[in-house]
Amino acid sequence: MDQSNSSNAGTAIFRRFFIKILWITAAMAVLLRIGTALEFSVINGGINNMLAPPAVSDLHTYIKLGREIARGTWPAEFYYQPFYYAVFLPVIYLCSGFSLWAVIFIQAVLGGMTTFIAGLTAKELFGRTAGVIAAIFTAISTPLLLYAPFHQNETLQCFNLTLLFYLLLKAIRKKNLLLWSAAGLVAGIATLTRGNILLFIPLILLALWLQNHLAWQKKAVFSVVLLFLFVSVQLPFIIYNTRAKNRFTGPSTAADAVLALGNTPESPPGGRNAFLPAGPMEYPQSFHDFMANTAKGISVPRQMLHWMLKEPGAFFELQFRKLLLFWDGRELPNNVSLYGEGTYSVLLRLLIPGRSHFILTFALAGMLFFIPGIKRKEFRNRTLLYAFVILYWGAIAVFYILSRFRAPVIPLMTVFAGAFISTILLRWKKWDRHKKYLAVLAAASGCFLTVGAYDFYADNFEPAVMRLCRSKGTVLHNAVIDHGPFTCGAWQLAEITAGTRISKIFCAADTGKIQWTLQSQNSGTLFFKVNGTEMLKNLETGMNKIEFPASANTELEILSVPAGTAAVFDGRRDYGRSGLNGQKIPGEWIMRFYFR
Repeated sequence: MDQSNSSNAGTAIFRRFFIKILWITAAMAVLLRIGTALEFSVINGGINNMLAPPAVSDLHTYIKLGREIARGTWPAEFYYQPFYYAVFLPVIYLCSGFSLWAVIFIQAVLGGMTTFIAGLTAKELFGRTAGVIAAIFTAISTPLLLYAPFHQNETLQCFNLTLLFYLLLKAIRKKNLLLWSAAGLVAGIATLTRGNILLFIPLILLALWLQNHLAWQKKAVFSVVLLFLFVSVQLPFIIYNTRAKNRFTGPSTAADAVLALGNTPESPPGGRNAFLPAGPMEYPQSFHDFMANTAKGISVPRQMLHWMLKEPGAFFELQFRKLLLFWDGRELPNNVSLYGEGTYSVLLRLLIPGRSHFILTFALAGMLFFIPGIKRKEFRNRTLLYAFVILYWGAIAVFYILSRFRAPVIPLMTVFAGAFISTILLRWKKWDRHKKYLAVLAAASGCFLTVGAYDFYADNFEPAVMRLCRSKGTVLHNAVIDHGPFTCGAWQLAEITAGTRISKIFCAADTGKIQWTLQSQNSGTLFFKVNGTEMLKNLETGMNKIEFPASANTELEILSVPAGTAAVFDGRRDYGRSGLNGQKIPGEWIMRFYFR
């Protein structure tokens, strides 16, 4: 048999067994998720985030609310998006005798189903080879494996978003009312699971109305039915919250708080630094200011608009950093961390191709490589995939970046990744050098965006951009600061000893008080002068914030200090207003000047 006949025979066998391969991959995905759950279950003798999360975490809150609702006790209001803890968890608890392992198993199965649907989606758009690769990537994706055993809604939303896209794909091709109705229902459930899916409704309706060979009367009917089902699943929760608040309210009352976390003058672009274990996010003063204003009836969107009009450069620079950080391969932790719980998993350590660095690199490469084809008529369904990923990207960046917020769109990204890899494998030898150069350039661009783009911008351009956008620093209603946030920032240490001189200038009123951030390895007394006036402050081991009266132009002289004490400065802000021993430092001291 010659080479061409052998290739055709291989293709025929591959076509014949494609669905079986997807089922095997989906089963592998389920087993991998159960395997990671078993690994996590033994952490700290079973007292861990999976089986006994701390009371301050969202994981514990979901378990508590799910069990209470299963027993008939309803909350005063639905603060979080309610579907996960008000429907999904109670149903599983009632059917399993309130078993946590039942939830873990069901979420593992959802991971397998997501894997299968991702493979089908890639096959529909780019062929069977792309389908198999997409399914494998989804099965071994590090964040998808990490989050599946825990009580948080990412696994459910991952399934919802992947199923929603596949239903739309089939509905567009078959022009079937039942499929459009199912899409409306799933979109409603997805919105109840994560509210940003509300932004997808105009896109879904646009896809419906752009269908060819479908009368406008049918389009109108399909639209009405879709919207009715979309709203109907949310309506009970809307009514419940509206009665609780005595004003019209959506199915969740947490929108203001979530939006404020990532959209105040002090907000970081992400919720927590990469490489940290699970823990709390940063809640700066400006966040509390925003929330205090909401209690007075001023909504967060209105406050955001005010800030945008006042400081458009700073506002849009923060949005740009969030958009850029979305594609960074590092996993920003929250309730669960790859660098905490994830270190206990042998499976996660071994499945290196499942890391987001790889999946995002190939996904971006695919998105860039196939751009020339989206103008062609036969590529319109691929255009919908672009729209879904790009819209989700923006919908997350509107708030702030966390690994678990990004996770639901990973299966759709694997479709692009599978398409790029399969195209390289099947067509590389047939391409001319220009096509090969394009593929290499797309891969290199994807790698740069995933591995180094955020830090490259933040280290080389952010200080200059902030000098241009915000020359007087960050001005709050009662304070001014020249440094940026700790999270996703570049806070650094400068050791101080007896005789060290520190200077700081603020663009603010002449008198007030300064809050100074220091880090000390030892407790003891800090003896120093402030503009010639001697002061004493006690330091504890770790991070310290000390306050003292000062002017906007302040000189500090250290007289004595515990060994191992350092002043903290931000290397991503540089207004030239911070000095050490008579020399400007490459950043700004972590100091806050309160002027009233």
